[in-house]
Amino acid sequence: MISSSKTAVSTPTTIDRKIASALEKVSQVLRTLAWKKATEQSINPIQLQILIFLLQRPEQQVSVSLLSGTFNISKASISDTIKLLERKMLIEKVYNPSDSRKFTIQLLAKGRTSALEAALFDRALLSGIGEMADTDKENLFSTLSQLLHKLYCINVISHQRMCQTCQHYRKKENLHYCNLLQQYMAVAALQIDCPEHLALNSRQRLET
Repeated sequence: MISSSKTAVSTPTTIDRKIASALEKVSQVLRTLAWKKATEQSINPIQLQILIFLLQRPEQQVSVSLLSGTFNISKASISDTIKLLERKMLIEKVYNPSDSRKFTIQLLAKGRTSALEAALFDRALLSGIGEMADTDKENLFSTLSQLLHKLYCINVISHQRMCQTCQHYRKKENLHYCNLLQQYMAVAALQIDCPEHLALNSRQRLET
């Protein structure tokens, strides 16, 4: 349960609502692009996202639990989606030799081909972002990262493998620092889906 101190918010201002509306419009663009590409691939948007997720993590052991946390979808729904992708010969399950109940998921050759095509779904949005000045891109990324972190802190979203929710991350003299890399990081170098992410424990999360 979220504490009252975490849920207390000020009355939304006009600019707050405009920002929320703008984010919704961008989200709608992504949903439309995903639906279009998924239809072309004869899959649905969540199947498309899973294929792309697997493509981007060839060395990572991807489980149902990881996918469930990443996409904020129940394990039952993820399991059903995995079964459908398996029937389409796009993915395969790799079972744990010491425990046949556990398995990870990886792309088959056909799935990799589909994933490579699926990964192009947001090309139009990236084209629009590409027209922005570098400083505007960095400011936008910084602002969106802050928003994601705040949503994580009030339990609206979970399993965010971003720098600000990682045990390796520190803020030193108002600069971003990674203890794992032992170096300061520019805003553009911050991660929002880091494979080396080490989640905060309950106490550390309350302190963020």
